[in-house]
Amino acid sequence: MATQTLASPRPLLVTDDPLLLDEVLRIAGSVRVDVEVATDAVAARAGWYSAPIVVVGIGLADECARVLPPRDDLILVDLLDRVDSPEALETSLSVHHLALLPDGGEWLGDCFASGTVLDQPAPPPDTRRSRMIAVIGGRGGAGASVLAASLALSASQSGGRVLLVDGDPLGGGLDLVLGWERTEGIRWSDLRHTNGRIDPPVLRDVLPRRGELAVLSCDSSEVSGVPVAAMEAAIEAGRACSDVVVVDVPRHLDEAAVVALSAADRVLLVVPGELRACAAAKRVADEVRRHNPALSLVVREPGNGHITPVGVAGALNLPLAGTMRLDRPLLLAMDGGNPPNLTGRSALAALCRRLLGEPA
Repeated sequence: MATQTLASPRPLLVTDDPLLLDEVLRIAGSVRVDVEVATDAVAARAGWYSAPIVVVGIGLADECARVLPPRDDLILVDLLDRVDSPEALETSLSVHHLALLPDGGEWLGDCFASGTVLDQPAPPPDTRRSRMIAVIGGRGGAGASVLAASLALSASQSGGRVLLVDGDPLGGGLDLVLGWERTEGIRWSDLRHTNGRIDPPVLRDVLPRRGELAVLSCDSSEVSGVPVAAMEAAIEAGRACSDVVVVDVPRHLDEAAVVALSAADRVLLVVPGELRACAAAKRVADEVRRHNPALSLVVREPGNGHITPVGVAGALNLPLAGTMRLDRPLLLAMDGGNPPNLTGRSALAALCRRLLGEPA
């Protein structure tokens, strides 16, 4: 008498998302594994314990947590292009494994093929480049250097490694804005003849630095501009050894300034709320857009022309990123050789945190 062979339980996929369903079934098919599909937690109950592998789509994770008993070998899945970060996938379902597809598809396929949940490979080293923000004034004296220095200070106060780059030889030197003019370290004049790569750790070691903030500043007597090769090398090294790079860019764009603008992830145009400032800033904005479209506006208040920040944004056809107010105590502190944004409690500090995407 022939004995009947019982079919082995199949992996269980719980999702009502057609795109996610197609992607998981494609992965299973690539390793010749049939998958049982349930479109809600109630339908998943029959195979919840018997399935060797249970894969749950993010959309039904909380429902499964409410209806079904826990399993400590669940795999949570979602599509990578929907997720800002794995930490954003908050769910009440106890999950020890996460597969973001298609990147995690190879591991998920190996799990299907083996019939068990395998250890996930270690994530590759983080090769993302640091964020780079360029700041430029719509006219002279707009406050771009102060904003650039304050952004760098705020980023460093949050614990990140920060490089502040002075791209404006006529600005007097960012080391003066910070009150660091006597801090030891090299300036642009020492890198003038650089025509190749700068070793990233060496750059941070030789620059004026306090805590996590390093500054590459122009000399107060330097008016000839930053060489293009030196700017390229400094930006490459700075992004490799920093979490945030902030560059103060001159309004009259030279080749080095164009290099910095083109490399930036975001450009902030600082404009006082004044009619003449808007007219000057329109020309600057048009030129900046040629090299980087990621341009937004910071309006300095109060302006003498009584133009609102929204009015300035409308006149320049730019998104309004925020408003900047340099109050008298802050200006007096800077005149006394102190950097802006010392306490982190000022309106300027709050603006910088918003521009950096940090909690206010």
